[in-house]
Amino acid sequence: MTDQASAEVTVLIVEDDYLIAESLRGFIEGMGHAIAGPVASVRDALDRLDGRVSVALVDINLGGEPITPLVTALREADIPFAFLSAYANAGRIGADLNDVPFFPKPVSRAVAIKAVTLLLSL
Repeated sequence: MTDQASAEVTVLIVEDDYLIAESLRGFIEGMGHAIAGPVASVRDALDRLDGRVSVALVDINLGGEPITPLVTALREADIPFAFLSAYANAGRIGADLNDVPFFPKPVSRAVAIKAVTLLLSL
């Protein structure tokens, strides 16, 4: 990917843990991509879906807040997304989401790069 193409990629980070969100920001900015957020709530994430978001990394548990409205909006906007979670798997949020890539936290630089690269290939 060229520097210009990379600069056109915007990654939405939806994560309510400040340290994890800032780590993800650093990893992804290091790839040369722009960041939307990080945001810590579904409402704030929905506000960021303005047509510039290329892909999204979404924490499954945002302080107990249901993420269903965000998942629905991402699918309707055809924005590829992946789940991040400290939980063992994404199965706890429904079988209809088994096709969504899942990455366990904590997320290393290598895993963040893998997640974004995978989403950009979808």
